[in-house]
Amino acid sequence: MTPSGQSTSGLSIIECPRSVDVIFRPGTSMFSHPGNVTFRGLIESKAHNRIATKRSDKEKVALEIIREVQRLGGRFLNWVPTIGYWTDISNQVPICVDKIVVSYRDYKKKVRNHLTATATATAANNANVNAATATATATTATTMVTTNSNSGMSGNGSTENGSHHGKGESVISASPLHTTTTTSLDCSTYAFLGQQSSSYGKNNKRKRTGAANANNARDCFLFS
Repeated sequence: MTPSGQSTSGLSIIECPRSVDVIFRPGTSMFSHPGNVTFRGLIESKAHNRIATKRSDKEKVALEIIREVQRLGGRFLNWVPTIGYWTDISNQVPICVDKIVVSYRDYKKKVRNHLTATATATAANNANVNAATATATATTATTMVTTNSNSGMSGNGSTENGSHHGKGESVISASPLHTTTTTSLDCSTYAFLGQQSSSYGKNNKRKRTGAANANNARDCFLFS
């Protein structure tokens, strides 16, 4: 008889589980129990060593785990909230199998979710890396195009300034600091200027000679 007055006849009442027992209770309060840690290790080893998709395959896995726990001296205990005690269900194989199958399914689901999350994170990381690489490549290409364009403009400016030398044309040399103007003349222009210079000398000489004669005549007139 329980404190609440419920009959316990036919129930195997356990007040305190042993460390090797596997205990089933809602929630996560028993998650770190040593027997449950061993139980999860058995499930993980079975899940990695075989692929159990059918119900019959999962039941075979459950029976193997039951034998392993019992070999270690453990029991399967179930918490009964109505009486506040643990009950031994090791001899109730179908109940143990059902609980083990549920635990096996939950573990497989957890593994799938983890793999999906890892794949999503990896894809997102690769996308970010590819985007950063594309941005860096585009920036480098833009820089190279700008540099080549500036070099081409400088070369064209020098070529144009040097190619406009012509007959009687003024050439302006482009420079960021000063501007130089030069004039090129042909041979006929130099000849014309030479003739003008010679004529100017002769006329000037004649003028000076006439002026000297006039002065001499005047002097003769004054002193005669």
